This record gives sequence, structure tokens and C-alpha cells, in this order.
Amino acid sequence: DPNTFGPLTLTEDNADEGVRTEAANTPTTATTGSIELVKTDRKNGRPLAGAVFELWRESNGTAGLQTGGTAPDTLQDAGCATDTAGTCSFEDLPLGAYYLRETAVPEGYVLPDNPVSGPYEVTEENSSTGVAVAIGNTRGEPCKGKDCKPGKPGKGGNGRHGV
Repeated sequence: DPNTFGPLTLTEDNADEGVRTEAANTPTTATTGSIELVKTDRKNGRPLAGAVFELWRESNGTAGLQTGGTAPDTLQDAGCATDTAGTCSFEDLPLGAYYLRETAVPEGYVLPDNPVSGPYEVTEENSSTGVAVAIGNTRGEPCKGKDCKPGKPGKGGNGRHGV
């Protein structure tokens, strides 16, 4: 600063040495932001651990999330699992629009019919505080990924087969 200087004049008298000036540049860092997700049980509001989310950056100019085809949006983070407080954070995000896509749910919960939410805007204005996102899950898959036949231990039976 200033970003202009001069005038610099080349004359016969200084032609052999040339004309010089010195400019000091200051490095800048790009503004980044964050998205913090809080995952809860939709019915009781308790935090849910173990939900997994992908983060996609809107990059193709088409509204909505596109994950395939010739011009998909950009996958920023392939998987963030919520912790015991139900939180998952995405840090150091360039300014722009983002989508979250839920790819796995905790035991006993169902994946939403539409697992995509957003867009969430990371802007200059919210870069210091971050973008807060709250998403609830509905119960409904008590035996997700397990053999849930009656009579199996821990699956609603009495723990004895055939009884």
C-alpha cells in the first residue's frame, strides 16, 4: 500500500542504469469458514453419535447436489462421524455453498428419504463464527445391519432359540 507508484521516467541520462523502484508486498491469507453439525434424536432432542456425513462444495453452477455425471459438485470431505455430543465439524472451508449428505445413521435410526441438506453458505460475514446446522434423525431400525430374528439374544427375544 499504495498499490501504485511512480512516475518512473526513462531518459537518456539514466538509460544505461534503468529505472527502479521497490515495492513491498504483504502476504494475504484467504478467508475461510466452518460448518458445525449437531445431530439429534428428532423425538427427544438428545445428541446422536455415529451419524456419518459427506461434505460437498457447490462447484458446477447447477442448483442442488450432483454427485455423479460429467460435472459433479466437489467432494470436500468423504466422511465425518458425529461424536458423543452429536457434533461433527468441517473446518478451513473456502467461501461458498456446501451440501451435507448423510451416508450412515446410528443403530436404531433410519436414513432420511432425502439424505442431502443445504446449501449452507460460508461467507465473509459468518467466517469467524461458522455456520451452525442442526439435523434430527427418526428412530425406526432397531436391528440395522444385524440378524433380528425373534429369540436371538439382545434382539427382542428371550435369548433362547425356539422358545
